[in-house]
Amino acid sequence: MGAYSYPTNLIFLIPAGNSLVFRFIKVTTNSLNNRFVPWDRITTEAVLSLDDDIDLKQHEIVFAFRVWRENRHRIVGFPARHHARYDDQMYYNSNHTCQLSIILTGAAFLHKSYLHAYTHQMPEAIRHHVDDVMNCEDIAMNFLVSHITREPPIKTTSKWTLRCPTCTETLSQDESHFHERHECIRLFTRIYGYNPLK
Repeated sequence: MGAYSYPTNLIFLIPAGNSLVFRFIKVTTNSLNNRFVPWDRITTEAVLSLDDDIDLKQHEIVFAFRVWRENRHRIVGFPARHHARYDDQMYYNSNHTCQLSIILTGAAFLHKSYLHAYTHQMPEAIRHHVDDVMNCEDIAMNFLVSHITREPPIKTTSKWTLRCPTCTETLSQDESHFHERHECIRLFTRIYGYNPLK
């Protein structure tokens, strides 16, 4: 599978008093693209892509999953953003607005087939760019799914912030974060030949 490193071992964690089994896959490369590797261990159609600093309640996850089951071809999730055009340039926008064209994959359900499409069918230049800037894998996935479906993602909460209040170090705090995201939208638009975000 190209540049992706597969785990040398798996760590199994079984929470006390719970029937759920969590499997953590340790990889040898630090790449945001690893979030979307179609691991053989994924046996369900639904994939919950979740960052470690997201604060969600159980009922919010259950509701989003129910919405996803009715819209399996779309990204369904929580934090939303949108793209905008100003002065003939495309921009990433995180202002609180009713508009949305991107669901951040730090808290989203998507179909496992999109993992395969991201890793094996999406233009390789996009994955390389994600590695180069250590950013934009969520925008890349939204471009891919909107390109395939010609439909927008679905936001399932009115909350604007889902971040852990005690988490102090995140990638999005870097000063270059938003500039890189503007550039990602422009680059991905050039690679696709159009902007599929709805």
